[in-house]
Amino acid sequence: NTIYAAKPSGWGDLYAYVYTGDGATAVNNAAWPGVKMTATTATDGCHQSNAYKYVVPTNLAKDAKVIFNDGGSQQLPGSREPGITYNGGIVKWDGATAALPALDCPTDVPVTSVSVSGSGVSGGKLSLKKGASAQLSATVSPSNATDRTVAWSSSNAAVASVDKSGKVTGVKAGTAKVTAKAGGRTAVVEVTVEDVPSPARPMTVYYKAPSSWKSVKANYRVFSSPQQAASGAKLEQYCDGWWRLTIADTKGAKVKVAFTDGRSWDDNSGKYYYASGSVMAVSGGEVSSSAPSCQSSEKQPMTVWYKAPSSWSTVKANWRVYSSPQQSGSKAQLTRACDGWWRLTIADTKGAKVKVAFTDGRSWDDNGGKYYYATGSSMAVAGGQFIGGIMPNCAVTSKK
Repeated sequence: NTIYAAKPSGWGDLYAYVYTGDGATAVNNAAWPGVKMTATTATDGCHQSNAYKYVVPTNLAKDAKVIFNDGGSQQLPGSREPGITYNGGIVKWDGATAALPALDCPTDVPVTSVSVSGSGVSGGKLSLKKGASAQLSATVSPSNATDRTVAWSSSNAAVASVDKSGKVTGVKAGTAKVTAKAGGRTAVVEVTVEDVPSPARPMTVYYKAPSSWKSVKANYRVFSSPQQAASGAKLEQYCDGWWRLTIADTKGAKVKVAFTDGRSWDDNSGKYYYASGSVMAVSGGEVSSSAPSCQSSEKQPMTVWYKAPSSWSTVKANWRVYSSPQQSGSKAQLTRACDGWWRLTIADTKGAKVKVAFTDGRSWDDNGGKYYYATGSSMAVAGGQFIGGIMPNCAVTSKK
């Protein structure tokens, strides 16, 4: 039993004087001028804005009369006139007429529950690799709830961020709680973000040995964390007096090397040879970052690694080797390798540069038309980034 009212222009306050009966049987809600009506708020259950309201006591909700006034000299109906008839329910006075028409008040339907689902979500938990994303969706019940707007938030956006559509992205290793909230109800998914191991970064060490040397070994140290070292690592003959050794993963750190044939040493007069990167070539006491230009009579295969978008179910490649003569392949099928990586081996690049583009048969990744280029024994492409001489860490650690 509620009376809403629009305050007439010029009235300071708005009172409702509600009464039943007359004379000795009269009952009212308060002595004149009655009860001061309160302004409605944004949370008003009947969604009435810029209005005033008064909740009528039950004993005055039948055969009652209402006189609206400003607590002073102004009132409606006028002095000595009976009040406006009121028989309960929700009504509204328009501030001018002597009528209280019924008000059709919409009913709010509260949210009873919120649940979250999405690819990879199980038991309220989700695991993501750093840099990977997952789309979450929230279900609000009941389906006719008044407030179905979902707001997403993360307890630690530095670990896992979430946008307004529910897309969660792993930022760094750790745990965060992603919350979906609607109508005062919430659902939480615990997101665990795992680091993506850095790809292996091998180095090929080339050495132009004195002609009298029949074999070459090397002592080397990689200043990675932790450091790696080897003593007496055997080099293989390459071409034109060059020998070579591949260090599986330098992690991009500086490498120190000295060479021996088992009788004498070349350690750069005690200063050793230092380099970083994918190639170190030592000849005549000088260090270069370029591989020897000679071509080995041995085949020089290249393994092409590609981290495909998660939506791709197959991967093919167009490639060209700039050897003499040139070689090319069209839509060569890659094989699934590990941890989302795919692999293709080009049998013999002859040490020449290779150009590659990838497709799933519907769309292409050709580096925005610039293609991907590399030389060496391997090439890894992920997220538009590529490095020659690199293989995925999962492939390295799986080799026993």
